[in-house]
Amino acid sequence: MKDAKVVKGLFTFYQTEDQVFLEIQPDQFDKMYMLSLTCETGLGEGGFYAADSCGEAPIMFHKQGKKRAN
Repeated sequence: MKDAKVVKGLFTFYQTEDQVFLEIQPDQFDKMYMLSLTCETGLGEGGFYAADSCGEAPIMFHKQGKKRAN
């Protein structure tokens, strides 16, 4: 993660040229969050346009096991 761009907010994201990693703190597990999805591309017709909202979904992160990412 040494060369990744760091984006801080509710969660910390690490962005490399082709991947994005999410850092989750221990106190952020087992809490409900609302994920708002945005379409990256669209047809441009029939009400399906790029940057439109593609819906929302509740999500929860749960730690399973003791494995840590390096």
